[in-house]
Amino acid sequence: MKTLSDADILYGIRHRDNDVLEYIYKRFFPSVHKIVKERGGDEHDARDLFQDAVVILFKNIRNGKIRIKGSFPAYFLVMCRFLWYEARDADPSTRETLLDQLGESQLESLAETPADTEEKRSAIRNDFDLRKEKIYQKHYRYLTTDCKKVLTMFYRKRGYEHIAHKMGYSSAGYARRKKYLCWRHLLKRIKDDKEFKRMVKEKRGEDL
Repeated sequence: MKTLSDADILYGIRHRDNDVLEYIYKRFFPSVHKIVKERGGDEHDARDLFQDAVVILFKNIRNGKIRIKGSFPAYFLVMCRFLWYEARDADPSTRETLLDQLGESQLESLAETPADTEEKRSAIRNDFDLRKEKIYQKHYRYLTTDCKKVLTMFYRKRGYEHIAHKMGYSSAGYARRKKYLCWRHLLKRIKDDKEFKRMVKEKRGEDL
């Protein structure tokens, strides 16, 4: 597959070039799918996310709202990660507003990381939100199988009646209680994590 430059990609998005859009899909969808799977989503969710990201990119590029000064792959994948982790439950207009706000700080800085691949990866790893997500995933793996299933269904917006039926619980009320206990246990593990405590101190220092 021929490699397109960032300029070629942005031009193709702006002009709705089908060949460029197909290139973006083939090159980046596997990474977007991985992002979605990490938080309990499936291929259908990944396709929806990918489409939303491209539509938002198209609108913002046409309106002159974004100026990607660095790496398009870094910008696009961090944008997808943000949309999935932080803004997926918001309505479309709110998601775009949140993304606009992020674009002025974190997305812009991540997109401007040095060309060296390892430095780029390091910059993304050190980003506060991505570090927080890594901690979440670390402790999520230690939950019981039942807790993982309950929280995954909850993240997918399944109702408590549905969760109770799938898990064989006696009532929706019990499913709600189970979700609460699982989430509280996960939250406690995260709050007790040394790296998380260090991040909280860093964040407080930035806000002073």
